Parts: sequence; C-alpha cells; structure tokens
Amino acid sequence: MYKEFSSISHLLEKRSKRALIGGAGTIIKQIFGNLDETDGLRFNDAITSLHENQIKLASLMKNNILLTTSTISSYNDTVNKIRVNEINLNKAIDKLSIKLANVTNATNQMLLHFNMYQILNNLETSILTLSFQLEDLTNAVLFGDRNILHPSVITPQQLFKELVDNHQYLPSDLKLPGKLDLSSINVIIPLVSITEYVLFHSVALPTPHNLDKPNTFSLILPSSKYIAMTKDKTHYCTLNDLDICKNIVPGNYICDITNIYSSGMKPICEISIYCSNKSCGSRREMAVSAFGVSPEPPKNLVSILNPRTLALDISESRFKSIG
Repeated sequence: MYKEFSSISHLLEKRSKRALIGGAGTIIKQIFGNLDETDGLRFNDAITSLHENQIKLASLMKNNILLTTSTISSYNDTVNKIRVNEINLNKAIDKLSIKLANVTNATNQMLLHFNMYQILNNLETSILTLSFQLEDLTNAVLFGDRNILHPSVITPQQLFKELVDNHQYLPSDLKLPGKLDLSSINVIIPLVSITEYVLFHSVALPTPHNLDKPNTFSLILPSSKYIAMTKDKTHYCTLNDLDICKNIVPGNYICDITNIYSSGMKPICEISIYCSNKSCGSRREMAVSAFGVSPEPPKNLVSILNPRTLALDISESRFKSIG
C-alpha cells in the first residue's frame, strides 16, 4: 500500500481544503456525480491515518530487527558455549577412558597374580602330598625291616580280607596264632583330649540324725552314679553308667562325653562339698530305719572320699522318720 501511495503521491495536491463552496460541490455531486468536500476530507483523513500507520510500522519493524539481532547474537553465544562444553566434555571422556584403561590393566594384573598364586598353592599342596607319601614310604620301609606291615602298604581291613580269603591255603602244619577276627588285628582308638579326669563312684551313706532314734538314718541321694573331675578340680561331668566308656587298660577309660561343666560356674551338690567344703543348699532326703523306707523317691547322693566335716543347709521339718 505504501508503494502504491508513493507512486501516486506526486499527483495529489497538498492542501487542507478541496472546495471553496461546500454547497455548490454537493449540488454538482448530485448532478454530475463528482466528489464533494466531504469526500475530500474523508480521503484526507484516511491518507493521514495511513501515513501514521506507516511510521508506526517502520518503528515496529526496526524494533523487531533489533530483537531478532539480539536473539541471533544470544543464540550464537549459546552455540559457542555448547561447542566449548563439547570440547571440554570430549577431553574429560578421553581422560576417563585412559583411567578406565589403567584400571582394566590393573585388574588384569591382579587376576594374573591371583591365578599365579593359585597355581603356586596347588603346586605347594602337591609337594606336601608327595612329601607325606614319601614319609609313609620311608616309614613302611623301616617297619618292613622289622617284619611289620605299615598301614600305608596294606590297611588292617585289607590285611583281614586277604587272610580270610587265603588262610585255607596255608600248609597243614601251620595255622594262625589266634581266632581270625578283625578285633584281634586292630583296635580302633579315637583321638582324645589331653585333659585327664578322675572317676568317682557316688555312694549314699546313711547317717543318724536323731539321737533319740538311733535306728533312723537320713540319706542324700546322688545326682548321678559316677562323677568325673579334672585333677585341678576346675571341670567335671556326670555319668549314669560306663556303657559309653571303653576300658583300654585296667583302671583307665576313654569316654565319649559331650557335656562338661565348670566347677565354679555350675557346681552340683557333690562338687560344692568336695571342692570348697561348702553347704549345698536345701536338699530332699528320706529317712531309713530297720523296718522301712519313706515313700519319697530318691533324689540325691553325696560321695565322701575323705573324712571331713560337712555343712548341709537342710531344714529339720523336712526329715521324715519311720518306726
């Protein structure tokens, strides 16, 4: 529109009024259809408004250009920063790659050392095994020089099997010295603790408790039939029988004991009396006379090895006399 107006602006007269007589112009417009003064004013106002809008449009375009320039400049700065950050990031990635490569190399070296250690460990185990076998062979030769078969040459079970399979082929004038039984060839003895225990057999001793009734006695029933105590009196165990024990030589037993107690932490009555000569608290008793026994079941037993004075904390009201 600006270009079209510019192309005809030189043809237009620059004057504020188009007619001297408004009424005459209106009459001529009605007769011949020409423009009157009102039309001229209307067109003049439109042209003035168009010119003002053109100025505003130019100002807006200038502002838009400035804004666009500023946006492009900011965008370029952002792109430059992104490029710089990209360069820095690439450098950091390169450094990280180098460090990861170093870690990988270190890990590979550790794995190599670990594998070498395993190989050396297996080699050491093999050498120890060979040394044990060599020692067994040496012992077998030494025993063989004395006409004794070492278990590394033939085990007792294998020897027993060979004797069972071949004893019938012995000459008629020869025989085995005893009954062919595995127990006569080898006695299996398990490993035991080096701690030795003294075995006590607890026996109840009836004791008179009433001078007016000399035929009445009191008994403290045993906690167990047997008590085994270490020589230093620090630990003990109880046994109801000796079935779990094996008699190796007369007077010596090997027993499979699972529960061993501390004499100081968990003593029974017999242990308290024997170790510290203290009273063992209230106990259940039964009175015995020449004619009968109290109906209460037996509960405890005291084993006295050496004559000594004992202090038992027993209430008099709990004694029962019969007869």
